[in-house]
Amino acid sequence: MVRVLESLRVLELHRKGLNPVLLIALLCITTPLIAARLYPVDIDMGSSTPRRGEIFHYWIDIKAYSSLDVIVIAVIYVPGYGWSDLQELWEGYMRAGEEKRVYGSFYIASDADVGSVVVWYKVLYYSPDYYEVMAGKKYHGDLDITYVAGSLPDPNVEYWKAGGELLGVSGRVLERPVQLFIDVEG
Repeated sequence: MVRVLESLRVLELHRKGLNPVLLIALLCITTPLIAARLYPVDIDMGSSTPRRGEIFHYWIDIKAYSSLDVIVIAVIYVPGYGWSDLQELWEGYMRAGEEKRVYGSFYIASDADVGSVVVWYKVLYYSPDYYEVMAGKKYHGDLDITYVAGSLPDPNVEYWKAGGELLGVSGRVLERPVQLFIDVEG
């Protein structure tokens, strides 16, 4: 029964002048339109390796696909300290096709906890064609991205690793357990 109905549908489409080849061609043509860019900017991020007691450097690459006013804001998460204050990294105008790299830096305290250092970027954009409307008012559109820059390891790991190197056991697995005997009588 189902096959009969499918055959009737194909015949009906063919009778109306829509053959299957035409339908496939139509789908191929409209697919790029359906998969069009959601945002008028494209971004990529990077950073140095986060380390305690050092300045952490990070950057964001922005490419504009339309002429826009752009604002780049970043917030840094450091374990044990939480989120930093907002840092406006850059504000300006970008022409369509223009690319820009924006830099930022943040000091990571020497007593930061173990965990991941995260950068949360907010890219605000505005043009007559790209904006958001809330309650009838126009606002900047925004794109939020989180970037895990790396992790701060347990400081004790470095201590024990250094001790192992002094004993000559670094980088290899011992085949049998090491037993230490302490002479308590003599």
